[in-house]
Amino acid sequence: MNPFTKLIFLCSILAIMASSCDDEPIETDPAKAILGKWILIEMRGMGTIKIKPNGSYIEYLKDGIMRRYDALDKEMKYTIYYFADSTLNVRIAYFEEDGTELWQKYLFKFSDKNSILTTDMSPWADAMFDVFVEKRIE
Repeated sequence: MNPFTKLIFLCSILAIMASSCDDEPIETDPAKAILGKWILIEMRGMGTIKIKPNGSYIEYLKDGIMRRYDALDKEMKYTIYYFADSTLNVRIAYFEEDGTELWQKYLFKFSDKNSILTTDMSPWADAMFDVFVEKRIE
């Protein structure tokens, strides 16, 4: 085997080994893919606003609990969420006196190997900003 052939062979082996390390399967179940902490990085609607991280985050837990940490107020708020009919449903208000619940529906899309979450409430709500882009954090 001449040196050039050896080099090609070794490069091929290294390329195969390197590509196999990155072949981690991407979670397709949204209830599992959403788990973890997310920061808001962009809002869209009447224009696009890039958001500078300030320490605030949303965390989705596997028991259907969503924690929202507001770094400005240093306050943690809890609510519940679930997936149904290709939508992410988040309870936005609960009134104890009569048990009334208000829910917000979002279309959702995971991208960049589930590290980006885009939620869109525009089919159900007319708001100044109705599309939110979040990035997964550790």
